[in-house]
Amino acid sequence: TPETFSAILLLTIVLLGCNHQVKKISIETEIEDALSKTLTRFPQYKPGKLKDYHLIRSLMLGESGVELQLRSNNQINQSRSESIIVAIDTSGHVYIIPLMSNSDHFYWGFAFESETSSDTMINSNFGQELKNCLSKLKITYDSGYAQNFINEMMVSLLQCTPFMNGDNLGELSMAIINVPELKDENEDSCTQRFKKINREMHRYSEKTGFTNINTNYWDKQNARGYKFNWSVSDSGSVTALNISTYRLDCDRKIPSFGKEFEHFFN
Repeated sequence: TPETFSAILLLTIVLLGCNHQVKKISIETEIEDALSKTLTRFPQYKPGKLKDYHLIRSLMLGESGVELQLRSNNQINQSRSESIIVAIDTSGHVYIIPLMSNSDHFYWGFAFESETSSDTMINSNFGQELKNCLSKLKITYDSGYAQNFINEMMVSLLQCTPFMNGDNLGELSMAIINVPELKDENEDSCTQRFKKINREMHRYSEKTGFTNINTNYWDKQNARGYKFNWSVSDSGSVTALNISTYRLDCDRKIPSFGKEFEHFFN
């Protein structure tokens, strides 16, 4: 009868709604557990709960069904960034990648630098955490999902600018900030570092066999450069991933790097 059909339909809707709510609570529990473990592993971060890390933006990766979230603690100050990337797959597995400030040299392992952070040394780094994330979510290099994962994470989630062949760091607006945790850096030291970074990013972007995936990125907001170098076998399969990071700021206020400073990079 129509009444019976309506009752069954209503019950189905209620059950689906309950199931969705239970699944949401389960995922939030998994995120809380992953966050607790991450904050324990990285003492640079203040203790906190998921509610302390506000959602900045999120996206869904259609091919793999993975959700990526960028979250940030609103109690951060200008020189201490406490942001995280939360990755969730369709099975509810969660992995959290810390995004520390540039003063945490142990974590970022910036190329062409000898300065170290005053914070406690940690037994991990950004590259390792990203690889751990891919492994936890069972995203393999040869599937093509890993390249898409990283590209979407860098461009859509973190809003980085792809660094292509022909680009010149001297034409980009470098971030000139004062980092209290680091010693002052003179203009010559800073420009020499930018020269090396510019050459290195061009060198690897020319060698990569991938034309559809950007392997170098510029994070203007956080003054960092990223290089993802994919090793490809003779058969065309991706066998390994090497990740390098570069600091693109100076530790004291010196003239801004624009087109008028292009001669530094020639």
